[in-house]
Amino acid sequence: MAQADNEENNSLWQAQVLLEHQRRRKFHAITTLAMLFVILVMGITPLLLSVLFEIEIFEEIGRNGLVLCFLPLLVPIILASIIVWRCPACDALLGRGDPQFCPHCGAQLRFLDE
Repeated sequence: MAQADNEENNSLWQAQVLLEHQRRRKFHAITTLAMLFVILVMGITPLLLSVLFEIEIFEEIGRNGLVLCFLPLLVPIILASIIVWRCPACDALLGRGDPQFCPHCGAQLRFLDE
């Protein structure tokens, strides 16, 4: 009886880990897209300013100044991604990619058929 309860608790825990990781994957994808969007806007802004308003932004503030203008947008996105992209079981950073198992504790993070 105790072993059956233990197996049931273990499978319930595993289901919770899988669902939490799925939620975190969605958030991580959104933050990645937001970061790419900000970087794209950083690249297009000087071009738009020079074409539409005849402002040469690199002459005004330089390339480093442009990066500093967008840094307040990038830092929160990067921090949110680092905070969320962790194993739901052991809270270790998952690193790059989307692992099927946690490299630290071995918890299954995705369904086997994904």
